[in-house]
Amino acid sequence: MVEIKKHLDNYLGFDSSLLFDKRRIDFVAIFGGAIRDIISGNPDTINDIDIIGLPLSLHHVADVLEDNGYKKMNLVKPDLHRIYKDIKFIFEPLTFMSGNNKIVQLIRPHNINAKGMPPNEFQLMRQNYYSLLTNVDLTSSGLFYDGEELYESIKFAYVHCKSKIYEKIDYAMMYDTTRTHLRSEKLKWDKGWTEYKDNVLLNRAIKINHLTDKEAPGYIDDYINKMKPYLAMERSKRQRPLRNDR
Repeated sequence: MVEIKKHLDNYLGFDSSLLFDKRRIDFVAIFGGAIRDIISGNPDTINDIDIIGLPLSLHHVADVLEDNGYKKMNLVKPDLHRIYKDIKFIFEPLTFMSGNNKIVQLIRPHNINAKGMPPNEFQLMRQNYYSLLTNVDLTSSGLFYDGEELYESIKFAYVHCKSKIYEKIDYAMMYDTTRTHLRSEKLKWDKGWTEYKDNVLLNRAIKINHLTDKEAPGYIDDYINKMKPYLAMERSKRQRPLRNDR
């Protein structure tokens, strides 16, 4: 995934592999619009980078951002503001900005479940981490990158991004009628994407792109299996606070 790393490096202004130091992280991934724009061939349209992760990883990510000139700001994108207010699985995102106005947002899964029952903290945060990845409101957001590999959290998301087509997912956790409509319109009019509502357009896109098994990314199940060794990490390390929360 050299191309993904190259474009992330270009936007961030530093080596993105620093964010994924395996000695210091467990669960962390870049997802959303930045990955969508890279895969669709429009890396110059990246507006910001969204990083989702658990406490150990985001503590490290925040340190790397600050060490490379980013500062924590009291800013939250309007669309994410709606999410964290209405969804119990997410804390208020943390926003970091560089001197040249590059933006990185840290998305933090909560350690509670939907019913508010007493939590097994790490297990629930991990479940919510996966839930957020798989509950995006548009199929074009169903890709994520773990510093090494690209994965789909939504089936056919890769084909959609390569073809600049998308489908609304009205049953997803992150779906909000107003927010999703605005995001859909922005994709259509600002980026030239097409919303599809049947399989004809999808099948045509698959043929046009001539996807092979080698080109297609893994699915989230592959990522979950890859992450199983991290479950043995000490609980105290998983729960380290972000520097900015101390």
